Amino acid sequence: MIDPLSFGIGAASLIALGLLGACLRPNAIVAAPRLVIAVAGLISIGALSALIEVSPLGLTIDVDPASEPLIDPLDPGIPIYHQATADFGNDDVFVVVMETERTFARDNLEALHRLTHQLRGLPGVASVQSLARVLSIRFVASEDMVRVDNFMDRVPEDEASIAELEKRALADPLYRKTLISGDGRAAAINLTFRPMTDAEFVHLDLDGKIAALLDAETRDGRRFYVAGRPHVRAQAYHTMVGDLVRLIPVAVAVAALTMWLMTGSIFGVLIPLTSCVMSTLWVFGAMAALGIDVNLITLVLGSMMICIGSVYGVHVYARFEVHAANASGDDPPALACLRYARTPVLMAGLTTCIGFAALLLAEIPATNELGWFSILGVASVTLLSLTFVPSAMSLIPLPLHKSAEVDGTVTSRWFNIRLARILATFEHLAVNRSSLVLSFWAVATVLAIATIPRITIDTDVITFFKQDSKVRTDFASVNDLITGTVPIYVMVTGPAEGTFREPDHLRMIERLQRRLEDLPGVQQVLSSVDFVKLSTSAMEGKAQSEGRIPDSRAAVAEATFILPKSQLRRFTTSNHSRVNLIVRTGRAGSAAIRSLEADIRQALLDADLPPAFATAVSGNAVLLNRSADGIAKNQATQVGFAALAIFILICATFRSVRVALIAMAPNIAPVLIFFGMLGTGIAPLSLPTSLIGSIALGIAIDDTMHFLVAYQAQKNLGRDAKQAARHCIQNVGRPIVLTSIMLVVGFSMILISGFATLQEFGILTAFTMAVCLVTDLLLLPAMLVRLDR
Repeated sequence: MIDPLSFGIGAASLIALGLLGACLRPNAIVAAPRLVIAVAGLISIGALSALIEVSPLGLTIDVDPASEPLIDPLDPGIPIYHQATADFGNDDVFVVVMETERTFARDNLEALHRLTHQLRGLPGVASVQSLARVLSIRFVASEDMVRVDNFMDRVPEDEASIAELEKRALADPLYRKTLISGDGRAAAINLTFRPMTDAEFVHLDLDGKIAALLDAETRDGRRFYVAGRPHVRAQAYHTMVGDLVRLIPVAVAVAALTMWLMTGSIFGVLIPLTSCVMSTLWVFGAMAALGIDVNLITLVLGSMMICIGSVYGVHVYARFEVHAANASGDDPPALACLRYARTPVLMAGLTTCIGFAALLLAEIPATNELGWFSILGVASVTLLSLTFVPSAMSLIPLPLHKSAEVDGTVTSRWFNIRLARILATFEHLAVNRSSLVLSFWAVATVLAIATIPRITIDTDVITFFKQDSKVRTDFASVNDLITGTVPIYVMVTGPAEGTFREPDHLRMIERLQRRLEDLPGVQQVLSSVDFVKLSTSAMEGKAQSEGRIPDSRAAVAEATFILPKSQLRRFTTSNHSRVNLIVRTGRAGSAAIRSLEADIRQALLDADLPPAFATAVSGNAVLLNRSADGIAKNQATQVGFAALAIFILICATFRSVRVALIAMAPNIAPVLIFFGMLGTGIAPLSLPTSLIGSIALGIAIDDTMHFLVAYQAQKNLGRDAKQAARHCIQNVGRPIVLTSIMLVVGFSMILISGFATLQEFGILTAFTMAVCLVTDLLLLPAMLVRLDR
């Protein structure tokens, strides 16, 4: 495996040298086109070799559906979480729920019994708990003794025995909402797995094998539901694989079709498309070489690079068309094109890289990886646009190119006629009605800013799935029928060993447990107190509902002695210095968990525990919630960093603060409008949608740079602001519209993703790109006309 730092330094050096050569020695690029194309091809072959495994044939890169890449590794709660899972076991819940008219019908009990033992036999399964395999502690009056045995070794033959089992199950406080619903219609099977990675879980196909067993037992009147983090991760894995199989090919096909419909030229499709495909291949080759898998955020990387990369090639090719149509100078069209395009393309690449670099300010591994590899992809496509694309264009026979462009396609001719009319309208509004244009965008921006405080922050792996997906509907059904499948650990640490053998301290925990049970969203709370009370009721020969905490330390020790240590491990440490109250909730999404965590912490304060007792709240859901809070805190920083860096770059390029300020306005406005849309409730600010602000700013500035370079050239020829603006709208407007349509259509294709949050990312990014197009062709020239005098 390659060292990431060495790879980064090497890749950055090679790309920088290539860009330097293209900008300083454009003649050399066009003079040796076959050599340039060969070098690009060799790098692509190297990337492909890193990506493909020959024996057995497959990819060296995998997908990682875990939630850990979404969590801030510097979160101070992580050590607490690791200690909690070390003391009380992991918080991975895997629940199978069987819904019937009556669980204690003989055929349903037999199905439950069969499933329990079949699931135990699956490789990787550590334990299975159900009514067919669960410890029972009870006083048997006829034997005058406490019996500790399995609740149901086999299904009884007679109905009377079955009815007695039903009565016992519904009366047991530990079974209710854990193994059996209050109305007896639903029964649960709780599974735990041996320690394994997500990749091992997926490759063992445990989720699929469990589903096959459930399908075999499904009947009319008997349905099964599955929920829990391992199940969600397995389903996320398969959805991610499906997305990768669909998104990248569809992105390539859509980019090719869009370019063909708009240009009608085979060269106008093949050259830009080859460039962006190669850069995307380089990115995934780099990920494979570095041993980095695709996660829930970098899943969009491939289609996004195709979408952005094709735009760079189209801008260069559009300029080549202009020079090819007027090939009368000393320089060949490809060289003239490169001389002109090197500044705006290089600037566009730098600004887009800045937009993605802003993602590195967040301490979220998934967004950091997206940022780094997007920078690599943008830098690569910028290099290819200034080397491979001009080289390929120099090999086009000029007469063939001209004839192709004259004929075109019926669609491309229709499109160009309509586009000319639209640009004429934009020209009229921007130049002749500039005050109206400025007023409209000012009002739109102010309204957007006013709604920003209403933005809801919400992210969770379960909320990645569509509302009507089986993952979400099963999750809701399990929560409704049995109990919540999202666990939160509430831990209390005493001052010494044996603290929680003291009756007073156990009563303190019992009172705290009652407080937690009363909180909104809490469906169940279990603690060691429940087991002590159950054991005591059995020893005293009382009903389970009459269980109590013993009055002496010795009696507590006696009550816990008969309990298997495996039962208590999740609730108390072996020296009884620390206890764990497991809160089960059915809430999904970080916003709901954030609210519940706040309620739990308030309940701990209200419990007024003695100063010697320390409390902590933890869980995977809690860590995800904190990462969501980090998203909110980082939004202003990320967008502000990108805006400031781009502003400085434009100042340095055009040597004018005024021009830089004018350039920023049409790019800041769409970003503010995007956040304003979130404020209206159209979507929450999730991890995927949190990427849009800085990414959109980095991408949108590209068209602005092309417009400003052309505008500055016209001003240098002695034209006034209105004349320069008219020229730019008429001549630069076409490639801006073409590339913007490609961005809008390309990002819209993410709607075919199997994840709801990625669909939101795609459509909202497409919307923002559409707004950027309008601001570039209306707001920017209107500002230049009014302010650049």
